[in-house]
Amino acid sequence: MKELSISDINKNLKLYPLFFILFRSYAWASIFFLYFLKHLPIEQVLQLEAIYYLAVVVLEVPSGYFSDRIGRKPTLVIATVFQALTYALFFWGDNFAVLSLAQVCFAFSFAFVSGTDQSFYYESVKLTKHKNNYGQMEASLMKKSMWFRAFSQLMAGFLGIYAIEYGYGLSFVLSVMALLLVLQFKEVSVNKKSKVGFLSQIQLCFNYWKVPKLLWVTIFIFFFTICTHFPYEYFQKYIDLLDIFKNANFNETPLFTGAVASLAIFIASFFAGSSITLKNKIGFTNVIILTFILITLILFGMSYFLSSWVLFLILMRSIPSAISRSPIVAEISPLIKDSERATFMSINSLIGRFGYGMVLLGLSNFVNVEQTNWVTLSSLLKVGFYISVTGLVSLLVFKKIKKII
Repeated sequence: MKELSISDINKNLKLYPLFFILFRSYAWASIFFLYFLKHLPIEQVLQLEAIYYLAVVVLEVPSGYFSDRIGRKPTLVIATVFQALTYALFFWGDNFAVLSLAQVCFAFSFAFVSGTDQSFYYESVKLTKHKNNYGQMEASLMKKSMWFRAFSQLMAGFLGIYAIEYGYGLSFVLSVMALLLVLQFKEVSVNKKSKVGFLSQIQLCFNYWKVPKLLWVTIFIFFFTICTHFPYEYFQKYIDLLDIFKNANFNETPLFTGAVASLAIFIASFFAGSSITLKNKIGFTNVIILTFILITLILFGMSYFLSSWVLFLILMRSIPSAISRSPIVAEISPLIKDSERATFMSINSLIGRFGYGMVLLGLSNFVNVEQTNWVTLSSLLKVGFYISVTGLVSLLVFKKIKKII
């Protein structure tokens, strides 16, 4: 097959940022936990979350291999179709069975986009004169994406005043718009697709862990995926327990959680835009360590104190992801072959998702109450805090032993 033309490459680079912004808008994220609690008790909410993460574990690596073997565009199309289906099911669903199906569809969406969107963008940029500036381009795109995500989550919180499901309706519309864009992409991995079997591909990717920096990044992703989800999953209920507007005449919690989520993302967007500059100043590994220190501080505050001042820590919850994503992608992408990149990234993601899925299953057995109070929520968050401390110590020890810079 022929190589991409200049016009095809330029078309990809024009459409991809718009697709990424729409696909990653996640308007529902500011209200989803409240939505779940509206329909289910807390132990079933945790089971529902575990279904998603364990489904991702099953799908993660096969989807990465599919991307390396079949191509980036069809993988992204599948991811977007399943995303739209997910939001439709959440919008109309109201019981455990339907919501479980929605979670499985969401797992398909996440698994198929994981690693493939980054690979598609990197491989498109690599074909241009801007290849040495990829890291900053990724960081700038993250900044713009987070601006739009902040706006969409604020809108979902506002709509949640009237009906909590409307946040998923907004997400569905944005997902359909993303689908219209991805259908116009031009395949970028035309002559660089994997030609080996699935198990051989896995073995090739495992070999990358012989490189200390890549193994260290995998350890970081494992602990970070687990820890970063605790403030993300439970901040809505935390705010609800604060009961800030005791005398309000309307359902204020969706609007307030939407505002907090929106402001947190907006603040983090500036860190995302400066993440490559930060990496160049203090070094890649120091950025990763700083990321873990931040998430540990956030979890400490949320775990031990039910107070309005903790809202300042909650507003920092998106900063760790913002300062680490672009430096990681920029640091490891050149070290991995095009035909193996999506699979390797999927393996990394799988390890983190599997870890968090196991934590959720354990917590669903630990928690068995109809109404979630502060004692229950504090116990859940403390688990995340203890894991974050373990992760931080592990990264520091491994960094020192292997002398990673």
